[in-house]
Amino acid sequence: PAVILDGQQSGAVLWCYHGEDTLTVFRNLILTNGSSYYGGGLSCYDGSSPAIENCIFHDNMGTIEGGGVHLRENCNPTFSNCRFEGNLAMGPGGGMFCIENSNPTLTNCVFDGNDAMSDGGGMYNDYSSPTLTNCTFTNNTADGKGGGMYNHLFSGPTLTNCTFTYNTT
Repeated sequence: PAVILDGQQSGAVLWCYHGEDTLTVFRNLILTNGSSYYGGGLSCYDGSSPAIENCIFHDNMGTIEGGGVHLRENCNPTFSNCRFEGNLAMGPGGGMFCIENSNPTLTNCVFDGNDAMSDGGGMYNDYSSPTLTNCTFTNNTADGKGGGMYNHLFSGPTLTNCTFTYNTT
């Protein structure tokens, strides 16, 4: 990544709230130091589904849900070669929070050292079924359930060649 976007603890670093699709591409970015109720690094709402490539979500905070990324209401972004590191959610979803039929596709992504004060240190899914291929979940923690990933109501992620190590609750 060549560009650092620093949220300076003053809101989400990126917001997609108007139905953005895969023609909206975020590439080669470090998204850091964002702080928002929902998703300190990236907050998507109402069908927004951008493409995120080769990005790092580092040291972001969701004061309610989703430290690194928050997806709500039919958001289906794609994440390729992304890292989610050291993000914190004061509730569920340290690295990523997915709710209300938000089904992201993640390929070659790493969740490392994220923390949730509730469930899902790496990722939290509620009424959502993401697809993950070649992803790694390491050293994530949750004060509740699912250090690496927590799947709540009606969630059925598809995992292919994914690794979960050293995650704790």
